[in-house]
Amino acid sequence: AIADNKQVSFKYFEYTLTKTLRHRRNGHVYTVSPYALHQDNEYYYLICHNPERGIVHFRVDKIAEIEVLEDASKPLPEDFDLVTYTQQMISMYGGELETVTIEFANDLIGVVIDRFGTDIDLARVDEDHFSTKLQVGISPTFFSWLFLFGDQAKITAPEHVVDQVRNQVKELCELYD
Repeated sequence: AIADNKQVSFKYFEYTLTKTLRHRRNGHVYTVSPYALHQDNEYYYLICHNPERGIVHFRVDKIAEIEVLEDASKPLPEDFDLVTYTQQMISMYGGELETVTIEFANDLIGVVIDRFGTDIDLARVDEDHFSTKLQVGISPTFFSWLFLFGDQAKITAPEHVVDQVRNQVKELCELYD
């Protein structure tokens, strides 16, 4: 379908508490314009255009009853960059795109470049830290990625995202009280 520039339709599954799969949205049939397959860790994702939500991704192993349609795919937006999209959507979970400033310990320069590429600007903060502005999907997955680095990574702007991090940390602490 990607090579033939054709739309596809499918149903999508999600797990339940009993570890079984069920149709998402009561068996809703998704119709999309497929653009690419992308591997992230051990999963493949279909990156596509959904008329309801724009550019989105679906895990391939949760797609069922797929059909190639006769309708031509919506053209890929000229400004769409697959590499940028996958970097911004940490581990393929979406979220509202936001430019954030993060201060990192110098030991993490390699990790940051591996994740976001060499086209990012790095600024020295002090002898032990640097900062960078990154456009990322703000989501629990992004926060989880950030928390991997403990006190070696800190969002410094914008303030409303800093507040979201504080709330996440507060809720986590309350969970263990």
